[in-house]
Amino acid sequence: MLNDKAHLQNELDELKASLKFDANTIQTRITLLRKLFAVTSELSTYTPEQVNLALNSKEKAKSIIKKHTIQEDEEETVFIDNSLTRFLLYMIFLQNAKPDNKFFIAIAINALFGDRYERRYKTR
Repeated sequence: MLNDKAHLQNELDELKASLKFDANTIQTRITLLRKLFAVTSELSTYTPEQVNLALNSKEKAKSIIKKHTIQEDEEETVFIDNSLTRFLLYMIFLQNAKPDNKFFIAIAINALFGDRYERRYKTR
């Protein structure tokens, strides 16, 4: 219930801070206020000691969960992909060796930039 109350209060604060003001916002705000009052009245049946005990138990549970879920971050291995650079170099070399090789250029353009540029090349 404490989580529900905090969640409802957070949503209500976000609605108050938003610049949007229409019928849907007002309806949502009224619904959230009703739910918040219901949760608050239900929480008022408990003594402050019981509420504090629940909060302490919640914090202990969070700390235990956090303690057991923390794992050492492993460094990610980053592979340097030079295939694009090699492909561009081969494209340049082949273009200089065979200037009439337009099919290779069309495939290279398609591989690098997609079908949009291939269509543009075909229309020329």
